[in-house]
Amino acid sequence: MNSYIKYIGSYLPGKPLNNKEFIGMYNNKLLSSEIVSILFGGKQRYFANGMQSSDLAVNAALKFLKKEDKAKIDLLMFASASADLIEPATANIVQKKLGLSCPVFDIKNACNSFLSAMEIANSFISNGTYQNILIVSGEKPSDTIRFDLKDKQELKSNIASVSFGDGGAAVWMTSTNEKKGIEYIKFLSMGKFWNLSTVLGGGSMYPFDSDKNYFHGETAKLINVLGDSEARQFAIDCFEDGPWEKDEIDLLITHQVATHFYKSLAETINFPLEKIYKTFHKYANTASTAIPIALHDAIESGAVDKGDKIMLLGVAAGVSISVVFLTI
Repeated sequence: MNSYIKYIGSYLPGKPLNNKEFIGMYNNKLLSSEIVSILFGGKQRYFANGMQSSDLAVNAALKFLKKEDKAKIDLLMFASASADLIEPATANIVQKKLGLSCPVFDIKNACNSFLSAMEIANSFISNGTYQNILIVSGEKPSDTIRFDLKDKQELKSNIASVSFGDGGAAVWMTSTNEKKGIEYIKFLSMGKFWNLSTVLGGGSMYPFDSDKNYFHGETAKLINVLGDSEARQFAIDCFEDGPWEKDEIDLLITHQVATHFYKSLAETINFPLEKIYKTFHKYANTASTAIPIALHDAIESGAVDKGDKIMLLGVAAGVSISVVFLTI
């Protein structure tokens, strides 16, 4: 018995913000829309002004919950790097807004939060603990962007945040005896690199320092980690251990961090560039919702057909890498 995605939905808040409008939010001229385009290649992003992470998640789930009896859902997971607050779990707020009565909890694993929840859901469904699981995410990395930059050094440490956008995603996972759904999941975590990409505030390290609520990263070092021998070997092992040959994969959907990342990834894992689905230019880096938003986009656009073999490849602060093989 496999678990599979019965429904998928995504949500982008408001109107798209182009690079010129985005740069206008900064307090100085250290950046330009041309520089943003050169560094990341994106054209626009969405910001959830006046909305909570739970709102983004709820709006994504409502895209398909109207089609089904939501009373069938027996577990809800909110899987996101973002949250409405530290306590209680944001899943409780989502539960109230959706009018559900099932058990709920949060999953937090940076930009791999959603895929981590899918792994847990797959286990629960496979062993019969739950039958219908709703996974939702609402990401607001825009809240961590430092728009009031003092100098070039501060810009350098915050440069990855220039790629950020907000969004929501949701999937309904259930069981099937058909030959479809999740066929393979594997994660690699390298905690020794945890400090390369951080938002330090909001926890016990810096409970009262509001300056720590902004993103900080050593982007060049993080890129080197993702291309090192351990990460490369992990990808090789997944192709060898997984159920498919590499050339059987119809589409690869990866974390969307920049347009130049696609080529780098293709070279690193020796995978055809034309088989990597690209949405960064439309939505920017929406943290853990980037992969499910891209998957929904691929389905809606017709880039994915029933029976297609899809590889999901996540990368996240921590540092962690995830691989999921699933048949649509």
